Amino acid sequence: MTHTPDESLHWSGFSFMRTRQAQWLIMFAICTSLLFIAMLQTIGALIMLAAGAAYFLSLPQSLMLRVAKATPVLAYPILALASTLWSEAPAITFRLSLQFLLTAGLAVVIYRTVPLRTFISALFAAAFMACGVGVILGAQGIAAGHALAGVAESKNMMAFIASVLVLSSLAITLDSAFPRIFKPAAIGGIAFGVLVLFLAQSAGAYIGTFLGGIAMIAVRFYQSAPRSVRVVVLAGALLLVPVGLMAQSILASEASEFSEDVLGKDSTLTGRTYLWQRAGQYIAEKPIAGHGYGAFWRQGSLEAEGLWRMYGIPGRSGFNFHNQYLEAGVDLGYAGIITFVLMNLATLAALGVRLLRTQSSELPFIAGVYMALLVRTPVESVMLTQFSILATLLFLTVCGALYGNETGPVLARASARTKAGLTRQRVSRGLVQQRVTPAATAEERRKDFVQFRPEAGLTQQGVGPSARPRRNLRQSKPRPARQRRPTDTP
Repeated sequence: MTHTPDESLHWSGFSFMRTRQAQWLIMFAICTSLLFIAMLQTIGALIMLAAGAAYFLSLPQSLMLRVAKATPVLAYPILALASTLWSEAPAITFRLSLQFLLTAGLAVVIYRTVPLRTFISALFAAAFMACGVGVILGAQGIAAGHALAGVAESKNMMAFIASVLVLSSLAITLDSAFPRIFKPAAIGGIAFGVLVLFLAQSAGAYIGTFLGGIAMIAVRFYQSAPRSVRVVVLAGALLLVPVGLMAQSILASEASEFSEDVLGKDSTLTGRTYLWQRAGQYIAEKPIAGHGYGAFWRQGSLEAEGLWRMYGIPGRSGFNFHNQYLEAGVDLGYAGIITFVLMNLATLAALGVRLLRTQSSELPFIAGVYMALLVRTPVESVMLTQFSILATLLFLTVCGALYGNETGPVLARASARTKAGLTRQRVSRGLVQQRVTPAATAEERRKDFVQFRPEAGLTQQGVGPSARPRRNLRQSKPRPARQRRPTDTP
């Protein structure tokens, strides 16, 4: 058996792990473990890591390089890991930031190597199951008039899960490429998700899900409009941004009245304003690089212990400042805030460019989910944490906006190259197996399929002695001319 010199440097992966059925099962396992992480704890984290690692190692070298090209998406997790050097609790920061980096990295791997429809269908199935189990577990609390927490650690997180169900169901409904058999289930998923949303009684989830759904529907119909109309609509949407900034005070007062009169919330948004004030003080203590990722909310910290006692958190864990920008500032200072803001600005700009230039079927889902997450950043801070379905969706949509393309053709080409890697070729000395890698040059391929034999004076087209040589017409003897018999011969 002969091999090319660079065979040992080329990893072709395991093709059976990249079939559509295997990919769906792996995505379902990952989504389920993240949605049930509050119940499964360490077991859920291990399932996610094991499934993600097994899938990543099954990829061929070409797809691994494809994932590596999207490394800039992981700027914030990398900065979090680097904060171990100046953290107040280096051991805690290193453990949490490494877990966060693996969570965000898995999102990049999923987007760059898995067809998005496969991921959406698996996410829909996992979210439907999580909401069903949550309603069953919280039936007694619902009957007593309490908010539904279900499989999550809080009603806000349960509302997030319901929001994921609504948005994934809506994406399936709007995408004509999904089989029709999925449509009734998707419509039922929308209705069930809205029901769970109201049972969870989370005002922020109502707003985020509504705006995300509107964005998804708008992008879907926007893509079917003529180009001139799309340019005008996008320009108008961009002009609304400075208008909204100038009217920020008016919008804030109206939002406060809506929160008090309609949603039944107090003017401090359930104590969030005091948390924001304290977060600003903690940022001022270490403004440049912060206290270190995850180093503030730890047992033994006097500031964290005081806030836990004030807000009645007996477990002394699972709390935050309810503002993603302030949370980033406490953890990583202005460096973290700037990194997070630049990531969002780049994502919005990339989405605008893609809306103008492409008609990708994945854009409605990416834009809708990203919008639903973005509008929650001023009042929630659960998107930059480890083993979180929200962190996974955030970095997946960011990667989709910045490196968006249809993954299906890329995977098809990679699969074809893998199957064609080992071929049987006939040569003049017998039948051998020779590995042909995608890196083979045109000259090497020509030598494999064309054999030249000067001693015979012939050029064989094909491979080996089994090929038939072309007939040399000049060396063949001419046929004798046929004599015509006279017509008058008796």
